[in-house]
Order: sequence, then structure tokens, then C-alpha cells
Amino acid sequence: MAIATESAQTNPSVSRESEDRSDASRALRQRLVVVGGGMAAFGLCDRLVRTRGIGRFDITVFGDEPSPAYDRVNLSQLFRGKTPGDLALAEPDWYQRHGIHLRTGRRIVQIDRGAKQVVDIHGERVAYDRLV
Repeated sequence: MAIATESAQTNPSVSRESEDRSDASRALRQRLVVVGGGMAAFGLCDRLVRTRGIGRFDITVFGDEPSPAYDRVNLSQLFRGKTPGDLALAEPDWYQRHGIHLRTGRRIVQIDRGAKQVVDIHGERVAYDRLV
């Protein structure tokens, strides 16, 4: 029994349908904003990635520091020759590879619970469905 399949090459509407499903899937995801880009934020994101729960959310992480999450517990290891990269909890592109919007150097200065938005130090407003 042969199974007929179509590709974007034989039928351009297949590609559009796939994109439409992707857009629809994105629209169904909840907007999760995480305030603080440290170890706990990374732990949450990592767990969502490992349990495949990340597909339920469009995640934005705001961190006040200029770099992604690092191991603060072992920070004193810098005096023993470790580099900041050695203490990083993930490779620099980890967030991007998993579709997580990482905004470093962006302190949240206001949470507007009524409008379900956070406001960063530059005045950018980001809407959320869930806030951590």
C-alpha cells in the first residue's frame, strides 16, 4: 500500500498550511515572562525544555545583568582561575535555540498587573499571560 505525500515543491499550499499551523500554534501558546535572569530562571527554562513543556509558552526572560545565567554558588572559583564562561549555565546560544527571548541588561521597573504587562528600564512594555 503506497502512501501519497505532498511536499512544498509539488504543492506550494503545503508549505503555507504548515506555516499557518505554526502561526496558529504560536497564537495558542501562553506568554510567559520571567523577571530575573539568574539560576532560578535558567532552571525553569531548562526544565520546560527537558520536559517538552516549552511548546506551551512563548517565553521572555529579563535579566538585569549583562550576561546570561551563571553559577553564583561557585563564583569564588573565578579567583582560582575559572573564567566567566566556565561558570555559565548554558552556551550563549542555548536560549535562542530553544526559542526563548533573553533580554540581558534589562531591569524591569514596573509591573502593570491590570494590563498584564511589564515595563523595562528602556520603557518597553511586554505583555504576559503568566509572570514569574
